[in-house]
Amino acid sequence: DRRTVVCKEACKQLSAIIKYRQKDFYPFVGYFIERCLEIIRSNIQVMSQSGDECVTTIVTSIPESADTYLILRSLVSAAKDSNSKYTKSKEHIMKYVRHLMLQSHNATLLKDNTYTDELCAIIAIGCEDADATVRSRSFEALKTLQLNVDATKAQTIVDHLSPGALRKYQQLMNDEEASKEENSKATKAKPAAKTPVPSKGKVRTSVREMREQMQKKKQQSNQNSANGNGDAKSTDQKKN
Repeated sequence: DRRTVVCKEACKQLSAIIKYRQKDFYPFVGYFIERCLEIIRSNIQVMSQSGDECVTTIVTSIPESADTYLILRSLVSAAKDSNSKYTKSKEHIMKYVRHLMLQSHNATLLKDNTYTDELCAIIAIGCEDADATVRSRSFEALKTLQLNVDATKAQTIVDHLSPGALRKYQQLMNDEEASKEENSKATKAKPAAKTPVPSKGKVRTSVREMREQMQKKKQQSNQNSANGNGDAKSTDQKKN
C-alpha cells in the first residue's frame, strides 16, 4: 500500500509476528524479503525505514536453515536482480549479509563451507560495485568475515581486489587497529578510584550542627548556673 501510515503499521505488525513466530516464519522469508526491498527503494523515508526494520528483524530473529540457506539466497538473488537504479537495495543487502555473520544462532552454519562460499561470493561482488556506498558496506561485511568467521576465505577475496578497492579496505582495517589501540591505552591509563571527599555543602552543614550543639551546651550550662545561684540564695534566706 502506498499510504505511508498503512505501510508503516503493516511493517510494524509483521516485525512483531516475526519475533513471535521465529522459526515458524522461515518458509515465508523469501517472499517478504523481496517485498520489503521494494519498499526500501521508496523515496519516502518512513516507508523505506519500515521496510529496512522488517528485513533486519528477519535476519536477526530467525535462524538460517542448514538445508536451504533461504535468507542468504534470497538476499543474493535480490542483489543480482538489482540494477544500477537500485543501489539503495544493494547497500542494504550488504548490511543484512553482515548481520547474518554476527548472529549467534548462525554460529554452527558459519562453519559450513558451502554457506561461507556463498557469503564470500556476494561480498566479493559488492566490494567491486560501481557505487561507493555499496562498496563501503561490502568492506564492512568483508571485515566481519575476516575477524569473526573465516580469515582464510576473507584473505582470498582481499587478494583479488582491485588496487583502488584494496587501498580502501586496508584503510578500514588500519582504522580498526588504531581504534583498538586507543581503547587499550585508555583502559590502562584509567586512574584508580579515589576516596570520595565530602562536598562543601556537607562540610558546612556539619559545622553549623557543631555550632548549634555548642550553643545548646552553653545555654544548658548557663541554665545550670542560674539554677545553682537560685538554690544558694534560698538557702541563705532560710539561715537568716
